Amino acid sequence: MSKAVTSDLVPLLAHRNGWWRLTAQRLLLERQDTSVVPALRKMVLEGDSPQARLHALYALEGLSSLDESLLEKVLADTHPGVREHALQLAETYLSRRLASRLTALVADPSPRVRFQLALSLGAFPEDASWKALATLASQHAQDPWFRTAILTSVGQPPTLSARDQAAQLIRFAHFLGEQKFFDAFDEGKGKLLQQLAAGVGVRNDADAVTQFFALLPGRAAPWQVAALSGLARGLTLARAQRLKIPAAEHQLTRLLSSPSEDVQAAARAAARRFEMRGLISISIRQALDAGLAGIKRKQAIQFLASAPFSEAQPVFQQLFQSTTDQELLQAVVSSLDSMDDPGVAALLISNWKILGPAVRGQAADVLLNHRQRIPAFLQAIERGQIEHDVLDLPRRQKLLQNPDPQIADRSRRILAEPPTDRARIMADYHSVVDLPGDAARGRPIFEKNCGPCHLPQKGRRIGPDLSGVSSQTKQQLLQNILDPSREIQPRFTNYIVTTRDGRILDGLIVSESPGTITLRSSNAEDETILRRNVVEIRTSRVSLMPDGLEKDMNRQDLADVIAFLQGRNVHGDHER
Repeated sequence: MSKAVTSDLVPLLAHRNGWWRLTAQRLLLERQDTSVVPALRKMVLEGDSPQARLHALYALEGLSSLDESLLEKVLADTHPGVREHALQLAETYLSRRLASRLTALVADPSPRVRFQLALSLGAFPEDASWKALATLASQHAQDPWFRTAILTSVGQPPTLSARDQAAQLIRFAHFLGEQKFFDAFDEGKGKLLQQLAAGVGVRNDADAVTQFFALLPGRAAPWQVAALSGLARGLTLARAQRLKIPAAEHQLTRLLSSPSEDVQAAARAAARRFEMRGLISISIRQALDAGLAGIKRKQAIQFLASAPFSEAQPVFQQLFQSTTDQELLQAVVSSLDSMDDPGVAALLISNWKILGPAVRGQAADVLLNHRQRIPAFLQAIERGQIEHDVLDLPRRQKLLQNPDPQIADRSRRILAEPPTDRARIMADYHSVVDLPGDAARGRPIFEKNCGPCHLPQKGRRIGPDLSGVSSQTKQQLLQNILDPSREIQPRFTNYIVTTRDGRILDGLIVSESPGTITLRSSNAEDETILRRNVVEIRTSRVSLMPDGLEKDMNRQDLADVIAFLQGRNVHGDHER
């Protein structure tokens, strides 16, 4: 084929064999012979097969001979696949006439064409494009992919400043109103509004937040809940604290008096990101009012996370000393977690002895998750103010793997944890493979020690699915249990992330976007972090599955767990 004259290559774009078509197109691009442009244009419009028309279209694009007039015609092609590709190619032509032709495709019978339209319209910043996006939002809000595509287009171009992106989100909200999007609420529309609101919040622009609140009056309760919860999520991601936006505070005060309890709760969550002096004073009184319903006191305590530490500290100290309600104390510890003041560690440590087991675990995580709190935590362990027992294996690993080598070394000394020789431990426990195991006894041991990571929990999983390990030998399974860091699958690599405000988080990276990272740890909910707030991301050479499981299982326990793993498909039997 390489010896064929260029004009003979064009008919080969219609060949039944894909290799011939692709090779002919490649040779046309390599030769850059524009004498075949008329023949290619003819094939684009009159080719017998959609494959031929598509190859000819991309050949023209590769020869820099594609123009708007031809694209307009191709957008009306009888085959949806050709129309879909024409939309992608149209993105490089910022033409008002072409934009008008694109917007007519909102009624295209092919969902793939409409989906590509949602992605492509962002390249055409015209009012007609915004209206078309709003129409697509009304038609396809139930589909998460459409929601993402639509909001991606609204944020174009990517070079816009955060302020301009927030302004475009507000503008799009107005177009949604004009296109009757808000006339009837459904779950998909609520989620789209929630995502839009989160986009406004994460950009943390005062003007955009003010304009966003202006959209809420008169909306039905479900719309207000979606908007407020999304805004709260975005502001939380941005680590916004004590914002001073009078118009927002006015609207929040009104929404906190809504007859809908759902609206009140959503407004309270958003209000935690604003400096609302009046609400802080009310929350202090309610938090200390023993005659008030527990849920009201809890909400007041949660709101005090937005107060300066100097104002919240006496309230929290009084609660530590006066209440035995563990749920209220957990709310106190949760509010302290969001504060950056050095006094947080001292307050938790001084009240450690009165905390129940569940609250102690939560308090330990609060102390471990912030760089400036860890030295005080270690000192309290050294002095006997905090027991070693609170440090289970994951928490010990977190200390021993701290990104600060001084903290890691100090932790090793305090916890009397010399670097372990896993090979020696394997030799010590080799006799386990000769012990008879009991799968029935092994099941509860597995579920207690291994299940939290290896079995689905609330739809999420931390460790690998063990469905296929029954074919492994006892020796292999023992090795994997006792020396989990010997071989780590890339997708289960543990990452340690340090943020600008001093937090230290670790876990699997379960999703990424250009602006965010989502971490999944074994003992907490997934946490999304803005990339702009990240100082360092590093991989850990140690598995998320901790060393030292032999401390919690004797030799017979290990033999029973191995029998359990070899005896059946873990995932399938668990589901039954």
